[in-house]
Amino acid sequence: MSEIDRFGTLESRFKRSAENHAEDLRQKVEKLAKDFQPLQMFGDAKDAESIVRKFDVFPSPVKHYRARCRFAIGEIDGSLHYLLYEHGEPSLIADYFPQACVGIFRLMPLVLAAITDNAELKLGLKAVHFLGTQLGEPDNHVVT
Repeated sequence: MSEIDRFGTLESRFKRSAENHAEDLRQKVEKLAKDFQPLQMFGDAKDAESIVRKFDVFPSPVKHYRARCRFAIGEIDGSLHYLLYEHGEPSLIADYFPQACVGIFRLMPLVLAAITDNAELKLGLKAVHFLGTQLGEPDNHVVT
């Protein structure tokens, strides 16, 4: 078993997430309504369902909605990868991250290649931060 086999891939997890997008949103709204219910901030609303009707819910797209992304950088089996942490440990390879806005999504492989090809950039690098816009133009993005 190679070192890379210890990690899950975000690609497989994203596919499951996209398939359950509407149900996940419904559950989040229901939980939010229940969390706010004790505050009685909606006057005569007595149950979670009537409180939910008081919220304006704007579903995000299934992909390309995150304009800020931070990834750990790690070497696995001799190759650099973007990593995500779960429970304080690197657990997912995030080289494919469709949640990122289009510009970041397009920049990610270019930045990883530049880091891989430059020993000085790699030296001591622990994370990469992306800040973008929904315009999708790489010129409008910041990478640190």
